[in-house]
Formats: sequence, C-alpha cells, structure tokens
Amino acid sequence: MLTPTQSGYLAERVLTASPMELVRMLYEGALSSVDLAAEMFRAGDIIGRGKAITKATAIIDELRASLRNGPQPEYASRLAELYGYMITRLHEAHTKKSERPLAEVSRLLRSLYEGWLGVMRQSAVTSEEESARECEAVAAASPYEMLLEQPRAGRSWQV
Repeated sequence: MLTPTQSGYLAERVLTASPMELVRMLYEGALSSVDLAAEMFRAGDIIGRGKAITKATAIIDELRASLRNGPQPEYASRLAELYGYMITRLHEAHTKKSERPLAEVSRLLRSLYEGWLGVMRQSAVTSEEESARECEAVAAASPYEMLLEQPRAGRSWQV
C-alpha cells in the first residue's frame, strides 16, 4: 500500500510523463505485479496472489487499449493478441493454481519491456541528433553571422 506521499509522487510522475515514459511505467507495473503474484503463490497467499494478478491484468489491458494502428497495423494487432494471451495465462495461473503461467507472462513482459527501453534509447538519440541539426541550421541561417565574421572598420566593442 502506498503512503499519501508516495501516491502524490506517483501521481506527479504520471501527470508529467511523456507517452513513451507512461508505457515504460505500465510495463514496470505489470512486471512488478506478476512477480508479486509469483511470490504470493510460493507463500500460499491466495488473496495476495489474486490481487496481484488482478492488477497485472488491468495494467496489461491498459497497454492493449493504448495501442495505435500506425503505418504497419499488423504490429498493433499482433501485440494486442499477445496481450490477450498473457491475460488468459494470468487467469489460468490463478484458477489452476499454477506458477508456470506466471513465469511465462513474466518472461514475455520482460522481453517487451527491454524492447521498449531500446525504442526509448533510440528515440532519445534521434531526438538529440535532430536537435543538433536544428541548432546548426539556426546558426548557419543567423542574420548576425556575417557581422561576427567581418569586423567593422573604426569600431571596437572593447572598453
């Protein structure tokens, strides 16, 4: 259970996060919930396991709802199917009292999470490169550039 301070901090993180950061947070929350469900399974805590599975299912549902069809809609469709499969496996883990589906979902989520981190890193590099190109273009197009290169006769900016 989160303290009021932790809840406020989390709410602030969510409100100020970029869309890519929100997806990262969802993956982390889903992984944490699935791992907690596995711990609760091993501890014999049926209620705790059920709550963790319910939370993981809700987060994966949110990931599925956030999918957008881009230039290649088959990727979103396949990912939606994978999310549906993971939800089915989570339900099986709870109803059949089995840890194996939890381990499978954890592996799948971890793989997707690591891929998403790679996308975020690549996006950051691309953004930095674009910013550098924009700065170079602005500097090259500066109307003051020629004044900086050609000192004016008879005037000095030195005191």
